[in-house]
Amino acid sequence: MDLSSVLNTTIVAGSTNPKNCRAVYGRVEVCNSKYGNNGWLGIASIWASGEHIVQGTAKLNDTYFATSKYNKPAWKNLVMCQEIAHAFGLDHQDEIF
Repeated sequence: MDLSSVLNTTIVAGSTNPKNCRAVYGRVEVCNSKYGNNGWLGIASIWASGEHIVQGTAKLNDTYFATSKYNKPAWKNLVMCQEIAHAFGLDHQDEIF
């Protein structure tokens, strides 16, 4: 297996319905939709083969981002950046805040 020392990514239009946000092999699907009052602003899911992440999703929950508390560019940027980072295998650095 040829391992790169850099992360090469390409941004392309999504191939799934944002509400469903289905994972596609070899990609991270990034979606936003009204996923409901379920307790999360954003959520990431990954699928692995051995120790290699092979696909993932990063979702932004517009149900909360439609409220005055979270309807701010800074919140949207922070949450989406965090969820995409999870799809690349990065964990939280501080869960106590």
